[in-house]
Amino acid sequence: MAQLTFNDYMERISMIDLLSHAGFKPVRGKGRLWPWFAQTYTDAGGKTVTTDKFMVSGSQSGMCSRPPEQKNYNLLSFIKTFPHYFPEYQPGMNLDKLVNDVCRTILNQPMEESRAEVMERLNREPFNLSHFDTIEFNREDKTNTVQFYPYFRQRGIDMLTQIAFADHFMLAANNQRKDGKVHYSLCFPYQQPGFDKIIGMEQRGKPRKDGTTYKGMALGTDSTNGLWIANLTGKPLKEAKKVMWFESAYDAMACYQIMRKAKEPVKAVYVSTGGSVSKTQVAHMLEHTPEAEHHLCFDRDKAGLMFSCNFMMQKEGRNYSSTISDGTLHFVDRTHEDQNDHVDFDLKTFSIEDFREKMELKDYRTVFHPCASGYKDWNDQLLDKPSENEILGSDVGEKESEEETQGKGIKL
Repeated sequence: MAQLTFNDYMERISMIDLLSHAGFKPVRGKGRLWPWFAQTYTDAGGKTVTTDKFMVSGSQSGMCSRPPEQKNYNLLSFIKTFPHYFPEYQPGMNLDKLVNDVCRTILNQPMEESRAEVMERLNREPFNLSHFDTIEFNREDKTNTVQFYPYFRQRGIDMLTQIAFADHFMLAANNQRKDGKVHYSLCFPYQQPGFDKIIGMEQRGKPRKDGTTYKGMALGTDSTNGLWIANLTGKPLKEAKKVMWFESAYDAMACYQIMRKAKEPVKAVYVSTGGSVSKTQVAHMLEHTPEAEHHLCFDRDKAGLMFSCNFMMQKEGRNYSSTISDGTLHFVDRTHEDQNDHVDFDLKTFSIEDFREKMELKDYRTVFHPCASGYKDWNDQLLDKPSENEILGSDVGEKESEEETQGKGIKL
């Protein structure tokens, strides 16, 4: 059978077919010009609660919208914008592959190995550091350190910060390229907590003329089990008193620099998850830092908030699932046998204190520690670059007074 294209999918699959496959049900109502579809669940009191709703622009149309938003979605943009709606989705998977899997399932077509699937299969081959030529940072060699300058200058990260993290980054170039070209990237090595072996790398490129940079993972990186771990305490990981969690190594270095200039304590274990946060990453680190206070320094946006909430639930051994839709954070707590507790949080009025209370979380050695209000992440704060997109304000933080937090290990 010939390989179907995205255009084929657009012609053969209506938005109603797609929404139905994603678990949406028709919403009845008089006087409506176009069909509406919604996702619902029944709460503990037997009440039907709607979590998300979309309007289709006609029974055979390939477009839908989510009022009051003005944006329209077609089949491709809907799947890529809301991947978590689909049973075929797995965290971190290639979204082109997801489109292919969803559409072939709807059309009842046999799965064929696409280019995205080939790349994913290749990426499952174990990471091999010998496939890279590397340059270590030598703080005593100016000729050496100047090679790192383009990667850190754009981020506002100064030499003192580079020196502090010198053992935890390198320049690396793939020496397996068939074209023989040598292209170095700034790389942050990944390890599984408790092991010295490097099992991958977070990669960053030099800034392009348009201001963008390459961001990715080295081929074969095990980002499920591995993290970037910069232990600046001078002590074994198991003796760590403070672990600080970030979505990127750049953010970790930026936070360190901000605290250093503010003369705040900076000796801690700095961790980057590389963007997403897996339960395995968290479990490995918790296992090897039994005495540590964990500071959640993820981005000040919806995804970062979910990472923080998920972390707190996992640390207390809860069995849960979570999604964000239509400005609401949805949690399903399955910790208690034969009981699903649905709890919704309006992001406009959200606070960590309220989340702890409603989810009955008692561990105050987990500290919500985002960047300053008005910035998306720690690197933007270092650059004094306020966010132009939707971010969470100061109301997401702890609302307890300093006096009330003294006995709970919270540092505001």
